[in-house]
Amino acid sequence: PSSPVINVGVGWCFYHGRRFDEAIKEYRAALEISPDFGLAHAVLGMALEHSGAYAQAIEEFNKASQWKASPSFVLAGLGCAHALAGHAREARQALDQLDEAARKEYVPAVYHAAIWAALGDKDRGIEWTRKAVEERSDYVVYLGSEPWADPLRADPRFQQILQDVKEQRAK
Repeated sequence: PSSPVINVGVGWCFYHGRRFDEAIKEYRAALEISPDFGLAHAVLGMALEHSGAYAQAIEEFNKASQWKASPSFVLAGLGCAHALAGHAREARQALDQLDEAARKEYVPAVYHAAIWAALGDKDRGIEWTRKAVEERSDYVVYLGSEPWADPLRADPRFQQILQDVKEQRAK
């Protein structure tokens, strides 16, 4: 409880269990200890967006944007929050910025997938999720529980992706 990293880890478990209020509590506890902890602002934004507090989520992602360790992660979260808030133009701007960043550094395809899913474009969400699997993104391990993927979850193509990942892990 005196370590913001532990609070974030506990919050991450709650987030994936869709216990967003509890995740928010843990992330805020982390920020009480370390107010400038960029990761805590980013994951707090993720939990807030999935609990429907879009304006607060956007605010947290903007705070997290000062965090230099993973700017594309923060940008993806911001894009998702804008998409879920109905700000399609801002979400598409985030996609454009991720494309620009990808010209200079690795940007996981899963970030695009999350924004497309939040925009309601299942085809592009699944296309980018498939790319994430092909590039062997480490984030793929969360596909089975990741809340951003919920809009894609019932689609047979997404279920096939999950099956493919399961078979790859079994090898």
